[in-house]
Amino acid sequence: MRQSGVKRLSAILVSSLLTVTSWSLAVRTSLAQETCAAPKPGEYLLLIVSNTSEEQKLVQRTLPNDINSEVCRYLSNLVTRVGGFDDQLIAEDWAAYLQDKVKLPAYVVKQEVTQVPRPNSTPVVRETPPASSSKPESGYNPQPLGSGYAVLVDYFNQPELALQLRTVIGGDVGLVSYGQRPYLLVKYTTDAEAATATLKQLSGRGFWPMLVDSNRVTVISPAIKP
Repeated sequence: MRQSGVKRLSAILVSSLLTVTSWSLAVRTSLAQETCAAPKPGEYLLLIVSNTSEEQKLVQRTLPNDINSEVCRYLSNLVTRVGGFDDQLIAEDWAAYLQDKVKLPAYVVKQEVTQVPRPNSTPVVRETPPASSSKPESGYNPQPLGSGYAVLVDYFNQPELALQLRTVIGGDVGLVSYGQRPYLLVKYTTDAEAATATLKQLSGRGFWPMLVDSNRVTVISPAIKP
């Protein structure tokens, strides 16, 4: 997506002069079965769920005609992918606008991967955060995850992704908060190599996992019930 296109998006939102424009290019249906490319480092993606040709045409008519987009598959959905945003607020404004105008789910995605140093000693692997002995197990009781690495997946308000992940990894999937947003916790470990292996496994299965510093993660639920 050209930088001029992103600037135009910002200008249109600020001035509130957005008009519906006709889209000159037909939907590239050949892309419909292809997996969406993950965002580049520092890039924010706008994904609009558009499973039918009518929904795809509606999205395209709503976007300015100098903005590059493509229809691709993210897990169980077809989405219209708009890339090139370097400003999260602009991308989120557009997600809100599209949800209001076309009444379709829209999400902003950014890959965030922490640098993984090679461990100097044999690590201790902890698949789930330690339970607190001073507080009851039941009820809402958020806990910090602790030091190490966390492999997270954005579930895009699709709880069924937790079941898919359970099938892939053969274990429990938790719910956590990271950067003031909810994510599915697939793995928590102090083993950098194990975290990287899980990251590659999920990427190979079509998910967009993130490897982050677990000190910045808060556990909402260590295991989501199927």
